[in-house]
Amino acid sequence: MIMKTILSIPVIVILLLIFSSGCMKNKVKSGKARIHELTYQTPGVDGKMIAASGILILPPSGDGPFPVVSCQHGTIFFREVAPSYTDSCAEAQAWMTEMAVNGYVVVMANYIGLGKSGTTPHPYFHAKTEATAARDMIRAARDYCKKQNIELSEKLFLAGYSQGGHVTASLQRLIEQDQAYEFKITASAIMAAPFDLEMLWNHHVTKPNMISSAVTSLMFKTYFDIYQFGDSFGQFLEKPYDTLIPKLLDYTYPENYVIASFRDSPSAIFKPWFLKEIAEGKHPFALNLRKNEVYNWSPKFPTRLVFSMGDEVVPYTIENKAFTRWIELGGNVDSVNLGQKYNHGDGFLPALHEAKKWFDSFMADHKKAN
Repeated sequence: MIMKTILSIPVIVILLLIFSSGCMKNKVKSGKARIHELTYQTPGVDGKMIAASGILILPPSGDGPFPVVSCQHGTIFFREVAPSYTDSCAEAQAWMTEMAVNGYVVVMANYIGLGKSGTTPHPYFHAKTEATAARDMIRAARDYCKKQNIELSEKLFLAGYSQGGHVTASLQRLIEQDQAYEFKITASAIMAAPFDLEMLWNHHVTKPNMISSAVTSLMFKTYFDIYQFGDSFGQFLEKPYDTLIPKLLDYTYPENYVIASFRDSPSAIFKPWFLKEIAEGKHPFALNLRKNEVYNWSPKFPTRLVFSMGDEVVPYTIENKAFTRWIELGGNVDSVNLGQKYNHGDGFLPALHEAKKWFDSFMADHKKAN
């Protein structure tokens, strides 16, 4: 879920140039994509409008009309590796190289509280504001392109990996259930997505990996602030984490520093009674995790799940649960299993490539028209 740890930016760019393929006439394989930072208004957790930001990446050249892909980024712990800090954001670099250079307009929201305009806490895994922040970024991108006479096609793709997959599912649900009159999704690629946050939490507590403590602590801090289910961090956290976590997880410390600061597993960070109540599904924290699941609905537009059975951060059992539920509900969904050989970080590039190939398959009519 930490995209900075996947590969260095130069390696990502080289590999993606090798992988890249496209089918559009206005595809360009060389040159620099054009990046624009946009600021817009979106509802915060309390419903009041606040400033948010993101980036719009335009193809190096071409006359359009360009298809749009809204790309939702994964978990970060440092505000200055959000997409607006493109030189420091490996994921933005990857989407730019794979998609924008090949003729797609890329839209990436920083999410609330992140990026250059971020001044408030980021509501991590808060499904409602994830969806509205990404939706309003698409609106801002469309408005900008209209003012600049940049022609966009009617094709809109959604894609996201890890937390970005959770955001993508939440965004797609919002569009399909409430705003299909405004947006028509061509296809959606939801990759390594933690659809069920309660399952995700229990996985990181019982089978911790190098980022489990940072992820669970951020989930706890965010929900403590949003849902106010306690009086103090000391009720739930062992020392010194009761004072460390509020300071450390404010998005002002570099990623590696944050991860290295968690020297204990989640079972040693949280008080035993709290972990027990969560495991039993009794504590309000567990109920709020459940409230922010993003799989109990039926996708109408073409939707593809991409996952790795070797993923140690978002286990494939979560993907399987969502896929099974969607099939039961008659959802327009299929899946791609990348197999056992990829862990969470290594699976990002193959998943991105699968999304690109699939999106290209919807561009056949575009190719014939040109």
